[in-house]
Amino acid sequence: MTLEANKTVVRRLYEDLLGRRQIDLVDTLIASDAIDHNAAAYGWGGGPEAFRTHIGFFHGVFRDFSITVDDLVAEDDRVIAFWSFRGIHQGEVWGVQATGRAVIGHTVSLVKVRGGQVIEYESLPDRLALLTQFGELGQYAPEFGERR
Repeated sequence: MTLEANKTVVRRLYEDLLGRRQIDLVDTLIASDAIDHNAAAYGWGGGPEAFRTHIGFFHGVFRDFSITVDDLVAEDDRVIAFWSFRGIHQGEVWGVQATGRAVIGHTVSLVKVRGGQVIEYESLPDRLALLTQFGELGQYAPEFGERR
């Protein structure tokens, strides 16, 4: 696979599978032995089913969901994805009950691709920014980190 082909797989992972929730693409984009490290942390197992669960969880936490792939950087079998999303916080996440607040989340993910399918996935969301938007950490001016 070329670097561009790997980037296309990852773009489809975010835009089609996660963003448009085209769950039927799981078996096309996700290898049967794929590891979703984020799903594993929640005890959701592995393979395509873990991705289905992870996507369902994400859409359960945020409604009116939209996603933007901001940048993709590829090297060998790895693609680093910088992506952001918008949504309304409607479900419990990280111990925080639904707030009904509109949020913008930013995430960096490492995705490994083999033969046109995702074989490993790990993401690191900006939890501090999301928790602040949920109202859990006080109100801070994002430009300067000052209390309003």
